[in-house]
Amino acid sequence: EYSSAWAMEQTPDGGFLLGCTGCYFEDRADIRAIRTDSSGNLLWEVRIGDGQEDWCYDMTSTSDGGFAFCGGHGIWPGAMDMELVKTDSLCNVEWIRYYGSVDEDIAFSIRQTSDGGLLLTGDTDQGSQNYWYVVKTDSEGEMEWERRWLDSSTWGRLVGGVETPDGSFTVIGRSYSNAHLFRLDSSGNIEWERILHNRGLGRFMQTDDGGYVIAGLDRTTSDTWLARTDDQGYLIWETTIQEYSCSNHADALCQTLDEGYFVGGGTNPGAGLTDIYFLLFESCQGGIETGPQSPGPRLLSASPNPFNASITVTCTLPFASPIELTIYDAAGRIVASRDYGMLPAGQNSLEWTPSKEVPAGYYSIIIDACGSRLSRGCVRI
Repeated sequence: EYSSAWAMEQTPDGGFLLGCTGCYFEDRADIRAIRTDSSGNLLWEVRIGDGQEDWCYDMTSTSDGGFAFCGGHGIWPGAMDMELVKTDSLCNVEWIRYYGSVDEDIAFSIRQTSDGGLLLTGDTDQGSQNYWYVVKTDSEGEMEWERRWLDSSTWGRLVGGVETPDGSFTVIGRSYSNAHLFRLDSSGNIEWERILHNRGLGRFMQTDDGGYVIAGLDRTTSDTWLARTDDQGYLIWETTIQEYSCSNHADALCQTLDEGYFVGGGTNPGAGLTDIYFLLFESCQGGIETGPQSPGPRLLSASPNPFNASITVTCTLPFASPIELTIYDAAGRIVASRDYGMLPAGQNSLEWTPSKEVPAGYYSIIIDACGSRLSRGCVRI
């Protein structure tokens, strides 16, 4: 039997609840909730499963005193559904919900939202391509909306999400080579994307001023990486720490009482060994200073919207930049794309005139320029 803990929360009495997966017995994996006292002594444990594979990758406490677990359910390898399990305070199951398509859908992060609902982030594996995948539910787990989209690298996985003060959402993920931050509006439409190149993502958290701290791996040096952004996802500073002359990846992050950051991860010192390491950063006013970044490009308008024959997108560039326009349908498939080449700083207009074969419906307009990605939803009637 094998078990691995993926999430942990402290309980009101000072004890801990661990969300685990990989508890193999009778040739299957179940979700395993383990409750301890403040000294780590086992109080009880509960297993949740129905005979197929049930994986837990994250958990969160809920406002009613219970818990919500997320992961995957089904047959692996093969068809897996994103799974959401709601329990009471003793981890007795209240209800279970499944989301996704006929392919492999997994949730890697879950957070409760201000309206009592839940935000799940993960991915959809469709053969050789992985789609970013977000699900928003109400307090009973009924889906309110879902969004899938495909990164240009053909592989994307969302590993975290938080609600912002204005009711929108910031979700964070990784592709083959980069870390990505997305801002979604309250309906799940992409407002912007920020790409941190050659960075591997471990964990992130929101700061008191609305910005973000991100921990992971510098892919160019294999060093532990810590970065700070503002509330719009623009990099303020970043720093790297080398523990060994080998790969050092950060997988855990929390803030300390003195406003520093505690980072945990793994390192490979050689000879097939893996060590656990911890780093304590002070208030993180230093690091490799990059200073506040350029305000970046802005998408001013997309009109008319709704439209029929064509739609014109107007954006401003802070400096001359290559610009590319890509249109995705609601399923995340590319409908059209155009490389405009180098365009000057200032206001620029881009036009999409779909063919008659493009059906009426919702489409996402994506603009890549100045190292950023802008997005606007539109409806063809």
